[in-house]
Amino acid sequence: DFLQTISSRNGGALWLGEHHNSVKDHNLQVDILRQVHQLRQATGSPTAVGLEQVQIKFQPVLNDYLAGKISAAEMRQRVEWDTRWMWPFEVYEPVFAT
Repeated sequence: DFLQTISSRNGGALWLGEHHNSVKDHNLQVDILRQVHQLRQATGSPTAVGLEQVQIKFQPVLNDYLAGKISAAEMRQRVEWDTRWMWPFEVYEPVFAT
Protein backbone atom coordinates (compact mmCIF):
# COMPACT_ATOMS: atom_id res chain seq x y z
CA ASP A 1 0.00 0.00 0.00
CA PHE A 2 1.15 3.53 -0.78
CA LEU A 3 1.27 4.82 2.80
CA GLN A 4 3.29 1.80 3.91
CA THR A 5 5.80 2.39 1.11
CA ILE A 6 6.17 6.13 1.66
CA SER A 7 6.46 5.54 5.41
CA SER A 8 9.26 2.99 5.15
CA ARG A 9 12.86 3.90 5.94
CA ASN A 10 13.53 4.30 2.21
CA GLY A 11 10.18 5.86 1.42
CA GLY A 12 11.44 9.24 0.26
CA ALA A 13 9.35 12.37 0.15
CA LEU A 14 5.64 12.93 -0.13
CA TRP A 15 4.39 16.23 -1.52
CA LEU A 16 0.88 17.26 -0.49
CA GLY A 17 -0.93 20.16 -2.09
CA GLU A 18 -4.25 21.71 -1.26
CA HIS A 19 -6.63 24.48 -2.14
CA HIS A 20 -5.58 27.02 0.46
CA ASN A 21 -9.16 27.88 1.38
CA SER A 22 -10.41 24.27 1.58
CA VAL A 23 -10.93 22.89 5.08
CA LYS A 24 -11.57 19.47 3.48
CA ASP A 25 -8.16 19.51 1.83
CA HIS A 26 -6.45 20.50 5.07
CA ASN A 27 -8.25 17.75 6.98
CA LEU A 28 -7.10 15.21 4.39
CA GLN A 29 -3.52 16.48 4.77
CA VAL A 30 -3.72 16.05 8.53
CA ASP A 31 -5.06 12.50 8.16
CA ILE A 32 -2.25 11.55 5.78
CA LEU A 33 0.42 13.22 7.94
CA ARG A 34 -0.81 11.41 11.06
CA GLN A 35 -0.78 8.04 9.33
CA VAL A 36 2.67 8.55 7.84
CA HIS A 37 4.06 9.82 11.14
CA GLN A 38 2.65 6.84 13.07
CA LEU A 39 4.04 4.37 10.55
CA ARG A 40 7.46 6.05 10.52
CA GLN A 41 7.56 6.14 14.33
CA ALA A 42 7.02 2.37 14.33
CA THR A 43 10.21 1.96 12.28
CA GLY A 44 12.16 4.52 14.28
CA SER A 45 12.33 6.87 11.30
CA PRO A 46 11.92 10.62 11.74
CA THR A 47 9.24 12.63 9.97
CA ALA A 48 9.78 16.13 8.62
CA VAL A 49 7.16 18.51 7.27
CA GLY A 50 7.92 21.57 5.19
CA LEU A 51 5.43 24.34 4.59
CA GLU A 52 5.62 27.06 1.98
CA GLN A 53 3.98 29.45 4.43
CA VAL A 54 6.88 29.57 6.88
CA GLN A 55 10.31 30.77 5.81
CA ILE A 56 13.38 28.82 6.92
CA LYS A 57 14.53 31.73 9.08
CA PHE A 58 11.60 30.90 11.38
CA GLN A 59 12.75 27.30 12.01
CA PRO A 60 13.81 28.14 15.59
CA VAL A 61 10.25 29.30 16.26
CA LEU A 62 8.85 26.03 14.88
CA ASN A 63 11.35 24.12 17.01
CA ASP A 64 10.12 25.98 20.10
CA TYR A 65 6.53 25.12 19.21
CA LEU A 66 7.32 21.44 18.64
CA ALA A 67 9.20 21.32 21.94
CA GLY A 68 6.12 22.70 23.72
CA LYS A 69 7.91 25.90 24.72
CA ILE A 70 5.41 28.19 23.02
CA SER A 71 1.72 28.02 22.13
CA ALA A 72 0.25 27.93 18.64
CA ALA A 73 -0.83 31.55 19.12
CA GLU A 74 2.71 32.63 19.96
CA MET A 75 4.12 30.62 17.07
CA ARG A 76 1.63 32.31 14.74
CA GLN A 77 2.79 35.71 15.92
CA ARG A 78 6.52 34.92 15.82
CA VAL A 79 6.44 33.50 12.27
CA GLU A 80 4.55 36.65 11.24
CA TRP A 81 1.76 34.55 9.78
CA ASP A 82 -0.77 37.35 9.47
CA THR A 83 1.58 39.62 7.53
CA ARG A 84 3.30 36.97 5.40
CA TRP A 85 0.39 34.70 4.46
CA MET A 86 -3.12 35.68 3.42
CA TRP A 87 -4.95 32.47 4.28
CA PRO A 88 -6.40 31.91 7.77
CA PHE A 89 -4.08 30.28 10.29
CA GLU A 90 -7.00 28.29 11.69
CA VAL A 91 -7.18 26.01 8.63
CA TYR A 92 -3.44 25.28 8.89
CA GLU A 93 -3.26 24.92 12.68
CA PRO A 94 -4.18 21.20 12.65
CA VAL A 95 -1.20 20.56 10.37
CA PHE A 96 1.09 22.17 12.95
CA ALA A 97 -0.60 20.27 15.77
CA THR A 98 -0.03 16.96 13.98
